[in-house]
Amino acid sequence: MSEKTDLLAEKSLTSYLMTEDEYGEKIFYQIVNEENLNDFNGNLAKTIFLGLYAKDYPSKIWLGIYFKEPLKYTTNKYFGGILPIAFPNAPPTGRVISQEIHLKENKFLRLDLTKSR
Repeated sequence: MSEKTDLLAEKSLTSYLMTEDEYGEKIFYQIVNEENLNDFNGNLAKTIFLGLYAKDYPSKIWLGIYFKEPLKYTTNKYFGGILPIAFPNAPPTGRVISQEIHLKENKFLRLDLTKSR
């Protein structure tokens, strides 16, 4: 079963993307311009999303980049592989909250928070 939204997750993701690194560059632009998460934004994402949501979503937390055409999910060293729910024909894994940010053209950032059944 997929839940629609988690307001706190939506606000957390937006705040995360507006955070600036030591040079004043916002994480949003880092992710738009780079192929994947880097040490600064990847470690910060782990601190924020695992710190805030691990108790409420113990099954799996994933943040990463994906491309819609052709469908391609990236892996990263901060959140590992992709969630099975990323594929439309996969069996449901539990209750899922997904927040998605359109970065540019075909590139998206996705946060998946999954509860066990």
